[in-house]
Amino acid sequence: MKRDAVRMLLLVGLILLTGCATTPPARLCPVAYGSHGPLNKSFGLHHRFVVWGIDRFVGPVSPAVMSAVMETLQRIGHTVIEDARFEEVYNEHVRQHTYGFDDATVVRVGKLVGADSILFVVTERGTFEGYYDNSLNYVSGIRLTVTVRAISLETGDVRWRGIAMTPIPVKNEDAWLRVLAQAAVGRGGCLIERGDTWDNCEGCKRP
Repeated sequence: MKRDAVRMLLLVGLILLTGCATTPPARLCPVAYGSHGPLNKSFGLHHRFVVWGIDRFVGPVSPAVMSAVMETLQRIGHTVIEDARFEEVYNEHVRQHTYGFDDATVVRVGKLVGADSILFVVTERGTFEGYYDNSLNYVSGIRLTVTVRAISLETGDVRWRGIAMTPIPVKNEDAWLRVLAQAAVGRGGCLIERGDTWDNCEGCKRP
C-alpha cells in the first residue's frame, strides 16, 4: 500500500513538471524570422511600396492587416502608395487587358502607379500541436501566420522576407493578425547583417 502511494506521488509530480515545462510564458509575443537578399547600396533605403495581400482561406487580407502593414512600412521610413489608387488602376488594367489575378499583373500595375517595390502579404491558418496548461488540460487550436515578401519592381529580386506566427493556439484572430503583420514587416526590414538586433517582444533595435 505504501509503495503504491509513493508511485502515485511520483507520477503526479512527473505530470506537474511536464505541464509546467510546456506552459507558454506569461508574456505572449509573436515568433518572427526574416531573411534578406544581397545587401547592395540601395538596400534598406527609402522605397515607394504598393501592398498586395492574400488570405489563403478567405481571399483578400483583412483591412486591419493591411493597415498594420502600411503603418509599419511608413514607420521604418518607406512611402506607401494609397491602397485605393492601386486598386483603381489594377481593376481598370485587368478590365482592359483581361489579365488574370496573378503576381505579374500586380507588378505591372505597381509600376504604373509609381512604385519601385511591392510587398506581398499572405495570411494563413494551421493546426497548433498544443500544450498542457497548469490544470493539466491539453490545449490545441489554430496557429496564425503572416508572411511578407518585399520585391524590387526594377529587378524582380526579393529585397527581404519576414514571417511571424502565434506562439500558442489563439482565439482572437483579428487582434493577433494585426500584431503578426507588424512583426513580419518589422523583422523583414531589420538588417541583422548590418548590426541590427531583433527581439520578438521589443522588435528591431538599431545600433
